[in-house]
Amino acid sequence: ASDLDCSVTPLSYDNRCFTDSTGWSDGYCSGLCETNLDCGANGWCLSNADETEVFCAQKCTSHSDCRTGYSCYSVGGGDGACFPSDLPDLDDPNNVGDPCSSGMQCTLGTGDDTVCIPPVFDDGSDGWPDGYCTAGCSTHSDCGIGAYCVNIGGSAPVDRLPICLAGCSAGNPCRSGYTCVPGSVSNYCYPD
Repeated sequence: ASDLDCSVTPLSYDNRCFTDSTGWSDGYCSGLCETNLDCGANGWCLSNADETEVFCAQKCTSHSDCRTGYSCYSVGGGDGACFPSDLPDLDDPNNVGDPCSSGMQCTLGTGDDTVCIPPVFDDGSDGWPDGYCTAGCSTHSDCGIGAYCVNIGGSAPVDRLPICLAGCSAGNPCRSGYTCVPGSVSNYCYPD
């Protein structure tokens, strides 16, 4: 497949084809965008992992909404988009606490509540240092190995509480910008 094979409407910008050589099985027609409106009713305007390009991706609510070889990944806010099932950036089932700038970079395997707490919020206020992948949770098992379901009070910038936070210890310190805070079950990383 090539860019010429992709005549996606109602895209307002250049049509693109992500190819097999870049990990998109059998090609993936898309287009550049500025907002979700540029992608039509069945698309999201998302940025790639290194934030160098913003493109349209197919909306989904479950894996069955995506074609063979593609899976539905959370893009934050309960929304999903279809991406190749074997994209390296999406394989990690437990990246609680990893840096991020968009929900697309965070795949915790916990369903629709996966989000990125950004470094800077849309209103310009400070977020969490270098961004923070997390998800809403009910139990520790929702968060995966090495992470914990923690109720941090009313200050959490996510849709619901509690949220998943990365665990820490003397042998497993938090990344820069975060402090290891004692919790009721285990210590967890929280912004300085």
